[in-house]
Amino acid sequence: MTEEKKRINYMVVCVNEFANKFQISPKEAFSYLYDHKGIEFIKENYDIEHTLSFDDAIEDLTLICRKNGTCSDAHTSRKNVVCSMSSEQQMVEYMVQDLVEMLTESRGIEYDQAMHILFDSSVYDKVADERTGLYRESPAYVYGLLQDELTFGHIVQAEI
Repeated sequence: MTEEKKRINYMVVCVNEFANKFQISPKEAFSYLYDHKGIEFIKENYDIEHTLSFDDAIEDLTLICRKNGTCSDAHTSRKNVVCSMSSEQQMVEYMVQDLVEMLTESRGIEYDQAMHILFDSSVYDKVADERTGLYRESPAYVYGLLQDELTFGHIVQAEI
């Protein structure tokens, strides 16, 4: 596994763990972390942060975000809960990791930019919606849908 892939995987897991802790969607968590410099913090401090427990890393992110936001933010005032991921949620997480890696490689962009593109897409919304079953498809197939959305402004699915 390349160093870049390890960083991508760690970033996606941190976003999901943050989402679980504050009972928000991964998309909301990414947006919050991005806006409050949590994503930047993970990128700059990966070498240290990835050696900590996820609880410690999420606590660090929470402190950074509070420092760069307001203490009354809804996300930081939510009840702390322990969530275990279902197998479907785990598959969604793996799909996000793969799609972020594909975006970084094909577009030559940083992984935080790739996450921003992905989380802003309707493809992500469909992958995250377990009812669609899109998380069960191959990453290459889903990436093709994402490319279509980015190129044409909507998902293009060929007729069979």
